[in-house]
Amino acid sequence: MVINWETWTMLQLKYNREIGSVWYVPNGVEDRYFIQREYPDGDALRLLFVGSWLDHKGVYYLRDGFEELAMRIPQVRLTIAGCSVSEKTVKQFFPPSVRDRLDVLPFVSRKDMPALYARHDIFAFPSLFEGLPIVLLEAMATGMPVVTTETCGMKDVVENDYNGLLVKPADAAAFVSATERLIHSPSLRAQLGLAGQETMRRYSWDRVAVQLENVFNLAAGHIHQEKDVTSPASR
Repeated sequence: MVINWETWTMLQLKYNREIGSVWYVPNGVEDRYFIQREYPDGDALRLLFVGSWLDHKGVYYLRDGFEELAMRIPQVRLTIAGCSVSEKTVKQFFPPSVRDRLDVLPFVSRKDMPALYARHDIFAFPSLFEGLPIVLLEAMATGMPVVTTETCGMKDVVENDYNGLLVKPADAAAFVSATERLIHSPSLRAQLGLAGQETMRRYSWDRVAVQLENVFNLAAGHIHQEKDVTSPASR
């Protein structure tokens, strides 16, 4: 079982797996994330990144992109949540000129996550490599417009200019351009946010659980058939 189509394809091309032996079963999102969101007029100035503070999460491009955005839009702020490192570590990663516009939350409890998404305007996720990030699904479920990279599981759920914005990985300039579009356009934020929320209704854990159960049943049936053939004692 795999959680993105890129891995599904790789297993066939590189490892010669038969199409019927590899199953795509995505991650899901809890019902409590489907909140009602407003998209007020004016600029959206509260950006949110959620994830461990690791290179492959695109933190260098987040830093460079936010530095550029802060130069263009003095009121913009960035919250970095769930990073699992200290506030001091994260802030020292950024240039001194933007540190006072950063809010760092090293840990956020699961029960507080819907409220965290609700009090921010744009989800910024320039990760270079993922499976299918649950934080992206959660943000979209809350109606947040998202900016993320066209790689791995992100491009499986985000369709550019329909339910989010996709940019090339490792491209800080493209990240800045897409984020700035959302900052200045309430109508685009509403369009993408509502479409993203509707998309996420297909990713409920109930639906994922049914898919998972089907795969387990198929696997169990296959094992039982093999035992029937190879081991008379198992009959």
